[in-house]
Amino acid sequence: MRSQFTPHLLNPPNPHRLDYSYQYPLRKTAHRLYQKTAIMNPEPFDIVELLVSLPEHNLLVGTQGAIVEQYSDNDFEVEFSNEAGETLALCTLPQQKFIVVWKSATQQ
Repeated sequence: MRSQFTPHLLNPPNPHRLDYSYQYPLRKTAHRLYQKTAIMNPEPFDIVELLVSLPEHNLLVGTQGAIVEQYSDNDFEVEFSNEAGETLALCTLPQQKFIVVWKSATQQ
C-alpha cells in the first residue's frame, strides 16, 4: 500500500534534471528575490550570495554573507559567518561576484 505522505520517495525526480530547486526550496525563493532586486544597488546590511567560489577564504558558490561597508560604487566589504555568529571571512568584493538575496528594511 502506498503512503500518501511520501510521494516524492516513490517517484524520485530525474537525476539528470538541471533544476534542483525541489531539493533547495530557499534557492527558488532566492532566485525570485534576485529577479526583483537585480536592478537595485547593494547597500549595507543587505544579505548577499556568492556567484563565484573564493578558495582563498574557503567559501563556495552560494555562501551567504552580509554587506558591512561600501567603499565605492562597486566595492563592498562582506562578512561571512557561521551559525554561531563567528566570522569565517571578511572580504572586499566587487558587485559582480555576488547577488542581493535580501534587502535590509531599516538603514541607519
